[in-house]
Amino acid sequence: MTAQDSPPPGDLVVLAADVTIEGVVRVLVEERWRDLGLRPMSATILRHPERDPGVRIRAHEVLRHYVRTHRCALAVFDWEGCGDREPPTAVAGKVSRDLRSCGWGDRACAICIAPELEVWVWSDDPAVYQALRASPAECSRLLAAGGHDWRPGRSKPLRPKEAMEHVLRHSNPDRPWSSAIHAEIARTADVTRCSDPAFLELIAFLRRHFPADDPPS
Repeated sequence: MTAQDSPPPGDLVVLAADVTIEGVVRVLVEERWRDLGLRPMSATILRHPERDPGVRIRAHEVLRHYVRTHRCALAVFDWEGCGDREPPTAVAGKVSRDLRSCGWGDRACAICIAPELEVWVWSDDPAVYQALRASPAECSRLLAAGGHDWRPGRSKPLRPKEAMEHVLRHSNPDRPWSSAIHAEIARTADVTRCSDPAFLELIAFLRRHFPADDPPS
């Protein structure tokens, strides 16, 4: 990369595995920062064309170009489909080490979501039912009929993506499954309800580097 095509400076650069992760992260850092206890920040959000395996294998190659222009970096991808069957924390650890070795030090972090992003956006929250166009009782009935073990008040189905797709397919067949549904939930749901370890790691990283009482750069 030459001087003339160096990226413009910013607070945070994110390498996302797909458009859905990109959309949810964008909502979190650009719209929900106050709810997450953060200060406002400028974010550059990229998408890897090779999706989850691309982020797992090549995040350091892409993000090394932003070491001098951005304060922090994140690589965010799903464990399912990334091509590494080690535990998600071990996979994330390897990617984080690669990022540290290319100049980021402790300013970068890899977030590996297990099994995949829907574990963040599924919860017993009115925003989920609104996005799926189904009541809690209807969700419970549809999931039971589809073999998904879940009841309102419980944490999450074992396969949250398939569960969400199943409910939407039967509650609102004219509404196609899309990344916009995830963004809608991320925009309106109570973010304090999500207890997924990868989500909590993401928020902890952002709070370390962009706390609410830190003046914008």
